[in-house]
Amino acid sequence: MGKDTRCIRIFVKHYINPILRNLAIGKHGPQEYHFQKPTLIDKKAGFAALPSPIRQILQLLGAQYFVKLPISL
Repeated sequence: MGKDTRCIRIFVKHYINPILRNLAIGKHGPQEYHFQKPTLIDKKAGFAALPSPIRQILQLLGAQYFVKLPISL
């Protein structure tokens, strides 16, 4: 394991994880969602539904499949 990777892991372990843990426990924590059956959507519509930075990352990674998860309330 490289030094950079080790430093990142330590930072995430001691700073990011406790923050996320506290957010999950708080009053705005995870709420219950009921998803309907996921459906595949075409690549063009999947990219169009995402913000630009995420779209660019997924294009670089070669994402090809996108799923839509309808929520039933």
